[in-house]
Amino acid sequence: MQERLKDLRAQIAEAKLDWYIVPSEDEHQSEEVAVSERRREYITNFNGSAGTALVPSASIDAKALLFVDSRYWVLAEEAVPKANWEVRRVGSSGGSGRDSVVGGWAEFVVNELEDGTRVGIDPKLISDGVAKSLISRLSPTSTKLVPVKKNLVDLTRTPPPRSLGPLKAYPIELSGESTKSKITRLRTTLTSYARANNWIYLIPTLPTITWLYNYRATADVPFLPVAFAYAALTPTEAVIFVDERKVTDQALLDDWKAAGVKVRPYGVDEVEAFVKQTVASAPLGDKEAKYRIFASNASSWALVKAADPTPVNLITCPVDAAKVIKNDVEIQNYRNAYLRDGRAMVRWFAWLDEKLVKEEKKIGEWAAGEVLTRFRRQEDKFAGLAYPNISATGANAGEQKLYHERMADRAANPHYAPARGNESTIDLETPYVMWVALRCSWCSPTQ
Repeated sequence: MQERLKDLRAQIAEAKLDWYIVPSEDEHQSEEVAVSERRREYITNFNGSAGTALVPSASIDAKALLFVDSRYWVLAEEAVPKANWEVRRVGSSGGSGRDSVVGGWAEFVVNELEDGTRVGIDPKLISDGVAKSLISRLSPTSTKLVPVKKNLVDLTRTPPPRSLGPLKAYPIELSGESTKSKITRLRTTLTSYARANNWIYLIPTLPTITWLYNYRATADVPFLPVAFAYAALTPTEAVIFVDERKVTDQALLDDWKAAGVKVRPYGVDEVEAFVKQTVASAPLGDKEAKYRIFASNASSWALVKAADPTPVNLITCPVDAAKVIKNDVEIQNYRNAYLRDGRAMVRWFAWLDEKLVKEEKKIGEWAAGEVLTRFRRQEDKFAGLAYPNISATGANAGEQKLYHERMADRAANPHYAPARGNESTIDLETPYVMWVALRCSWCSPTQ
């Protein structure tokens, strides 16, 4: 780990930067990311879902910093190397999540760095809103937020290749609405919002694109049925930017053909080329023909810059607004999911009672979780877990007395997950918690 940090600090110096920001998110601002995108984990050894590293140049005598929210205060201290790293706790009042982390490192950049500092970041890995807010706060000073197109962490490693797992059509009997119908509905909404004949709407968030274009993927991001993609809608075009080698499912190809969906290569550069080509198609001098560009407010700094010099209006995503209102088919499928999973849970409860109480067997946390997964796997349309089983007994479960005694330093672990061979035996005299969610073929991309 120390060599990784040393290599990164050398790259920061070579890029003529003083500090470099390494977020946990990918270029779609996802909280759960693919193995290939785990840059912060690569340099810190900390694998929590939220946290941002700030790394100084080799020319600066300072420790690298890891900012984490209250969920991960203790885990981060245990994970990062003691030498050359310092964990900064944010959310002192108990706040957690991405906003707490961003607020923490942004305050450090604004208030603790020397005037004139050059702070670099991959512009794909920071939201446009956060970037613009930080630039505004730094404007009275000579400190600069510098976009660095080549990711400096990736220059120090060979990133794992992204998956080529196929996209599979999500059939109408599960979605309840065709891709063509969804696109038509969203075009009506966007045309009304834009108050213009020509507009472009850019979509960066993976679950949103997955829902809109009626597909599921199982190989790109662990525990999530999404694929690396961008999307764009105009009054006449529907585009998905995705690795074409993954689009081989004939049912999906037929559905997209009926909906008029075009496939283009993946990447922000490809989105930029599409935007510039589309904007250039408007007749010169015709104000009514000029394009208005909109994007989800989850868009990255790089995605918004891709539309330059045309301004981009960031809005609450209308696709997400449509996605949360479930149709009758989706609602019934959710009911079916709960019934099927309830059956698996009852079988598991009966198994626990048989083994722990009647047979007085010793059962470990990990083993109990695996048995529950086995019962769930036996149910129709099971598609995997939504995250690893959080199977915890006693202190691992946040036993109430212990939990309250340790709240001052957040030592109780709300994200404990046992591993085979590194687990506690379930204790009938203390609380036992099983916290888990599953994915099924009828669930939404975020379930």
